[in-house]
Amino acid sequence: MTQKSVDELAYSCLRLGRAFGEACELTNIEMPPHLAKDYRRLLERLLTGEILCIQELETIKVVARALRTSMNKRSPGYGDHTFLRHTDEDIIFDRDLELMRKAAERYKRLIEAHEVLKDRLTALSWANFKLAQA
Repeated sequence: MTQKSVDELAYSCLRLGRAFGEACELTNIEMPPHLAKDYRRLLERLLTGEILCIQELETIKVVARALRTSMNKRSPGYGDHTFLRHTDEDIIFDRDLELMRKAAERYKRLIEAHEVLKDRLTALSWANFKLAQA
C-alpha cells in the first residue's frame, strides 16, 4: 500500500471541503443568528477551494453541530445516528433530511482527511527534528 504525498492529502482536503460546502448550500441548516455571517464566509471559502485555517475548522465543527441539531429536529435521533455511523446505505424518503445526511457524511470525510494530513505533517516535523539531531 502506497501512502499519499502531503500535497495529495492537501488536495483531498480541498476537494472534500468543496464537496461539504456544496452539500451545505443545498440544506436548510438552522444556524444561530450570531454565526450566520461566519457560516456564509466559510461556505464561500470552501466552494472556492481555499485553504482553511484552524479557526475555520472550528467553525466547521459548529456547523456540524447545527446540522446534527437540524437533523434531530426533523427526525428525532437521526442526526445523532448519522454522526456515529456510516449512513450512505440509509434509505430516506424526506428530501431535506437526505440532503442533510449527505452533508454530514461529507463533513465526516473532510474531518478525517484533515486529521490524516495533520498527523502526516506532525510525523514529518518530528522526523526532520530527529534527523537534525543525528
